[in-house]
Amino acid sequence: FKLVWEATRFWMPKESVTKMKRALRQGERLSFELARYLRPERLELNDPYFAEHHCRGKLAGLEALLEPGQCKASLAGPMAPFPLVTPTEDDPEAPTPSLLPEPAAQGGKATVPDDITDRGVCAWELNSSQLRMDMELTVPLVASWEAPPVPKHTLNELLPKLPPPPKVTPKQEARLAYRAEVKAAVATIADEYVAIFGTTKPLGGDTDARRKKLVFELNRNGQYLSLKEKIKTVVRGVVKEQFTKTPDMSDRELQLLWNDVYAHLLDEMHAVLRALQSGADPFAAPARP
Repeated sequence: FKLVWEATRFWMPKESVTKMKRALRQGERLSFELARYLRPERLELNDPYFAEHHCRGKLAGLEALLEPGQCKASLAGPMAPFPLVTPTEDDPEAPTPSLLPEPAAQGGKATVPDDITDRGVCAWELNSSQLRMDMELTVPLVASWEAPPVPKHTLNELLPKLPPPPKVTPKQEARLAYRAEVKAAVATIADEYVAIFGTTKPLGGDTDARRKKLVFELNRNGQYLSLKEKIKTVVRGVVKEQFTKTPDMSDRELQLLWNDVYAHLLDEMHAVLRALQSGADPFAAPARP
C-alpha cells in the first residue's frame, strides 16, 4: 500500500537555512510526526484509533544537500509509535506531540473499541511502514564550485627572473665527484667503526689496536676493496681534467707530475675531513687551510 501526498512549496528564511546547514554538519536528521485524521466534512464522527495511527521518527538522507550544487535529496525513515507521555519534572525530555486528536463532534460518539489494549502500539510500525520524502531546493545550501577568474598577470610576470645557474666545468665536476666519494667513504668507515667498537673512546695504546681491527674488518667484509674501486674511478676524472701528461716527459718530470697529483688529492681529502669535523659544507671548503 502506498500513499502519496501532493508536493508542497514553502519558503525558508535565512536564519532557518543557517540552522539547517549547522544541524546537517553535526549529523542531525530530520524529525517528523505523522497522524491520521478523518475528512473534515465528517463532523459527526471522531477517530477512536487515532493513537494507533500517530507516529514519529527521523528521516535520513538530508545530508546529501551538503554536496556543492546539490538541490535534491531523497529522505526515508521508519515509523515509531508516539507514546502518550508528556514532559514532567521527572522526565523533562519526554516527547511532546504536536498533532492532537480531534475533539468529539457535538452529538457524536467517542466509543473506544474493546480490542484496544495498548495505546503505545502504532499500526504503521507493525506493518514496517516507512515515510519517504523527496526534497528539492531552488538554491543549493552549498554553492557549486566555480573556476576562479583568470589572473591578469602570470607568475612569470610577477616574480623577478633569476639568473641562470653557473655552468659547472668538467674540471669542477671531477673535483666535486672526488669530494662526494671521499665523504661517502668517511661515512662508511665511521659506520663500520661504530658497529665494531661502539661510541666509546680508545684508551692509552688501544688506538693502534682498534685501527688494525678496523682495517681487518674492512678487508674481511669487502668494504675496503669497494671503497678503493670507487675512489679510483673519480681519481681518474681528476687526473684527466687537471693534469696533463705529454709523451716527451722525462722520468723526473713524470715523477713530479705524480707528486702533484698525490698532493692535490690529499689536499682535497683533508678539506672534506675538516669540513665534516666543523660542520661546514664539504663541497665548498677550500682545499688548503
